[in-house]
Amino acid sequence: MLAAPGRFWASATAHLWQYGPAGGRFTRVPLGSEEDGRDVKSVGDEPGAGRLLTAAPDHAGPCSWCTSVLTFHRPDGTRVLRGTHLYEARRWAGWGA
Repeated sequence: MLAAPGRFWASATAHLWQYGPAGGRFTRVPLGSEEDGRDVKSVGDEPGAGRLLTAAPDHAGPCSWCTSVLTFHRPDGTRVLRGTHLYEARRWAGWGA
């Protein structure tokens, strides 16, 4: 995790979690709504700002696990990449939200 080194992301069917090995525990990470935490397949964060980026299946493509929609949190927003079939997503320098 870039914004908090030494911590890790974990997702479950309905929630997003952060694991801190020093404390040996999982902490639930609330997003904008309960629906936002469902079926998250990938999560990343911006260094410094801590803004989150998640990818979850949109069930509109050819596979049950892919998406063409990336969701930003804190502040909220989306980015649609038409024609793509993404499973994982990461933010990179120079890519505006």
